[in-house]
Amino acid sequence: MMISMTPWKGCVLTSLVLVACASARPAAGQESNLYWGDTHLHTSYSVDAYRWGNVSAGPETAYRFARGLPVTHPTLLNRVRLDRALDFLVIADHSGPGLDIEDRVGVNPYKFGLQAGTDSHTSLSTPDEDNFWGKTVLDSSPEGGATQTPSPFGGNWDVVGWDYAAQGLTGAWASENTREALTAAFKRKEVYATSGPRIRLRMFGGFEFDADDTNARDIATVGYGGGVPMGGDLGQAPNGSPVSLLIHAVKDPVGANLDRVQVIKGWLDEAGDTNERVHDVE
Repeated sequence: MMISMTPWKGCVLTSLVLVACASARPAAGQESNLYWGDTHLHTSYSVDAYRWGNVSAGPETAYRFARGLPVTHPTLLNRVRLDRALDFLVIADHSGPGLDIEDRVGVNPYKFGLQAGTDSHTSLSTPDEDNFWGKTVLDSSPEGGATQTPSPFGGNWDVVGWDYAAQGLTGAWASENTREALTAAFKRKEVYATSGPRIRLRMFGGFEFDADDTNARDIATVGYGGGVPMGGDLGQAPNGSPVSLLIHAVKDPVGANLDRVQVIKGWLDEAGDTNERVHDVE
């Protein structure tokens, strides 16, 4: 989604338009559990998924598959299941630059939490590459013989569905695996996205974290006690102190090793230009 400062139909974008979403952040708690889920999956209830051949696998099939239970593939008719069940699933069926803006109107509309989903139209949420069932049920695997994927808007897509990459997953730090707790985590933006691996990541921002804090047995207690979690807002630095970040990252137990951790810093300079710089975390 792009946000433009250009007036639209006589209306000018102001802080009153943006403040509702920017301030909708509940207070952070002492969350200690990480839940994994897909926030963008389509079933046969979506018109494009239906046109792509998914005429039978609705939300009930999708939720059953996400729980790790076996289901029947909509077109191949073989039994499929997830090796590792998901904690939550959002079915997104269809029904029919921030710092610069903040400098002008006082609100940054791009302060979003990051999330990821498969956007599969098969009712099968499959973020694992070795258990991927394609984009649509018409081209779930090479065995089906599909050489093109028909577009619901006419013509064909450039890529066959089974040749897509399996991705992604959303990690949400919440107190429990309930709709209310997960919704609160998304509103706080205490969430993050991966391309599929279940990397365990936490990050806190403050002004007094030091190297010893990285060895703490309970990172969450240190982080919440001395700063704000991912998605949070830091107040004015005391006496011009620099920001310190407390970052904890652990590889997926069944995935590849982590190569590095990087932080992308964005800021607005005195000339009003936006800048970015990538920092390797030591």
